[in-house]
Amino acid sequence: APPTEATPSNTPASPLPPHIAAPARLASWNEWLAQGVKYRDLLADAEVCFALRDACAPPDAPPLAEARLPLFTRRGLLREGWFAVALRPPAEDGGCHASSGLAREEGSEEARVEQLVRRYERGAVARVPWLDTLTFDALAQAHVERERRAAEDAQLLGLEAAGRGERPPSAMAQPGSLSLLVELPRFSQRVVWDEREDRVDATVATPAVTAHGAAAIGAVADPEISRESPAELKQLKLARGLTRLGCDADLKPDSAQRRLLTAVVRKPPTAPLTGDELQLLWRFRHSLKAQPEALAKFLRAVDWRDAAERRQANALLREWSPLAPAAALELLSSDFTAMPEAREHAVEALGRAGDEEILSYLLPLVAALRYEREDSSALSRFLVKRCAASFSLANFLHWYLVVEFEDAAYSGRFAATHTQFIAQLKAAQGEDAWDCICQQAQLLAQLGAVSKALKAQGGNTDRKKERLRAMLAPAGDFGELGSFEGALPLPHDPRVLVTGVLPRECSVFKSALSPLKITFMRA
Repeated sequence: APPTEATPSNTPASPLPPHIAAPARLASWNEWLAQGVKYRDLLADAEVCFALRDACAPPDAPPLAEARLPLFTRRGLLREGWFAVALRPPAEDGGCHASSGLAREEGSEEARVEQLVRRYERGAVARVPWLDTLTFDALAQAHVERERRAAEDAQLLGLEAAGRGERPPSAMAQPGSLSLLVELPRFSQRVVWDEREDRVDATVATPAVTAHGAAAIGAVADPEISRESPAELKQLKLARGLTRLGCDADLKPDSAQRRLLTAVVRKPPTAPLTGDELQLLWRFRHSLKAQPEALAKFLRAVDWRDAAERRQANALLREWSPLAPAAALELLSSDFTAMPEAREHAVEALGRAGDEEILSYLLPLVAALRYEREDSSALSRFLVKRCAASFSLANFLHWYLVVEFEDAAYSGRFAATHTQFIAQLKAAQGEDAWDCICQQAQLLAQLGAVSKALKAQGGNTDRKKERLRAMLAPAGDFGELGSFEGALPLPHDPRVLVTGVLPRECSVFKSALSPLKITFMRA
């Protein structure tokens, strides 16, 4: 691109980086330099060269200093934001220097700080206003101190040269002593050089014949290497077609195959299974019926889109050894959304668990409702019926469902389950059970209002404690919390019954969020 000239001005066009203090004498060109080339036409080694010239010198006079800035990093990312570029004497051949041009040496603490500041400006680092102010003030002071030490070192070098009768070295001859602050345009997204959608990392080495007849190895990109092979899919279908006839019902694995099956069954649920492992599970599916822990792996080997395989899998589900309730949780994950038969089998296994065990699994079971294909599923019906029969389970199911109302994508499903739960609870335990849960909700709402009032008034922790006790006192704004109409079970532990709040024992923790300590009277 043709060179563009800029004239210095007194004030910068945009504020300096927050970690750099403005020096007393700052030459600011205050202009954006427009280049005659587009970003899409740049090469990976594109760079910007700067020449600092004396305005009073003849036009053909050499520049006072030069600087260069590569536009792309080593990883191909376009540079954005502020950069300190080192000014150096002109090269002897009239071109730019071969070094990187950055004033901060790569790997140094100064370079790391500049990189973090650029990430902060892009929004990649969380902003904490009070901490950011302190940090940037400290960085600016460190920058001033660094510049002062550099000036003292230059003065010392000049005195030493004068003592030897030599000419003092110029500022340009000292690496990193003078730098040029350059601001590059910023974009909403990172710009990467030569990132194409048709570019693939997978390559296939193919032999090629040179002009002399010798074989050479060349790399050819195969865009379909990550896709499934139609030939392998056809072979797999044919192999499974032979086993659908029932000829392998009595097939038993040998010792080597048994070891492979054991290793596959012991794999964690998140570990992917290869095609050979899936084929092995399907081939010896009848011999795995006695292993409840192998059920999830077998279900992954079933092609649920094939009607014949689906029928065989459903028949084997009825013959499989009973599943433990803990193992049934895997069948309710997102991996089995398209397998309603497997999810119903898991719900049947959960029906054999006691209330205490169901309570330990209740939270993940409620979260698993989002993986069902419809609102009225076997899992939702099981939770509603089982929890409605026990107030302890009903208490936690209510609050777990209410929390999920905040998820906009599945709020309708959880609301429908909650409506069915309320009706079932009233039918099983009467209106009193539901009224008790409503009183819990009212108690939490009042305590939330107390917390908001304390935060709005401000003050230190001691003053907040006094205001909290005054609000909970019989004559306070929330004096009704001192005595409930009846014994109320706590939401987080319904086995504990409370009758009111003790204002003198309540307190506020010393924290930015001001959490409350509420003391209740037990029934």
